[in-house]
Amino acid sequence: MLSVLAPTSDLTDREFFLLFCHFGTLSKAAKFLDTHPSKISRAIKCLEHKLGTQLIKRDGKRLILTREGILYRDSISKAFYEILSQEYILKKKVAKKTFKIFFHNMPGLLFMDNVLNDCIRKFPRISFDYDIAPYLAPDHLEDDCLFIGNGRSSFISEDTIRKNIFSDPLLIGSSITNPEIEKGRIYDIADLYDKKIINSSSYIIQYFDESGLPHDAKFSNIALSVGQSVDSIKFGVKNNCLFMTCRYSFEHTDLADQIMQVPVKEKIDLYYIDMFYNKNTRNNPESKMVIDYLYREAKVFFSNLQKTLNS
Repeated sequence: MLSVLAPTSDLTDREFFLLFCHFGTLSKAAKFLDTHPSKISRAIKCLEHKLGTQLIKRDGKRLILTREGILYRDSISKAFYEILSQEYILKKKVAKKTFKIFFHNMPGLLFMDNVLNDCIRKFPRISFDYDIAPYLAPDHLEDDCLFIGNGRSSFISEDTIRKNIFSDPLLIGSSITNPEIEKGRIYDIADLYDKKIINSSSYIIQYFDESGLPHDAKFSNIALSVGQSVDSIKFGVKNNCLFMTCRYSFEHTDLADQIMQVPVKEKIDLYYIDMFYNKNTRNNPESKMVIDYLYREAKVFFSNLQKTLNS
């Protein structure tokens, strides 16, 4: 309980006395408070003056409690520690709750840039930590955590809750000078498996065959694995090869004049942005309010983004 004591300047003479009783010497009590022993000695003398009795006395080189000091210590210790306990409980109650938000890719970053300040103002009792994450990982699904991004191909526990907020076509792109790609050709996706490609862990390409069954694309010549869609484009240009990305990133990159889309005959599954969190987070009233607010804002934000893409 000593860890919840007020700053030295706010301590009463009685509290200085109890600290002396606890540590046994003025120097140890002073070290704990990061102050000079004389300050504690003066406080105890002031208390003795108020009470009209001597509380400590010198015994050789040591300071010890007098009989009156022992009685006084015992009479106030229980009440004092009960007060400290209640102060500690109150401090725990008013302490800010921390809510962690992880997101990846350009659309997720745009959303958080737009909504974070409003979220902080709306929930003043909650402290927000946020960070870019290249992919969904188990620590993003701990209590009071939220992941915003593509995680449908990640291993997630059974209690994970997933809510979709956005979908966008997933594309295969290439640098325009890539010698392995014929401009104007529509490829069977299997014909691209041996071409050099930048792998983005943000995207797992799935395509549908003629009967509608899904399959994972099996690219074998991975030039580099990166976590962010914007990086897959950059490294695709740098390495003069294929890359995978969502339509939004493809159409908004600064490298637009150096890339082209590589069309394939098969239908490629969409790129999804979802919210992921666990049941404990959902069942916590404060966390649920944050999630509900972010979900509503995300639906509006990405709906407007979708309209912009389709226009």
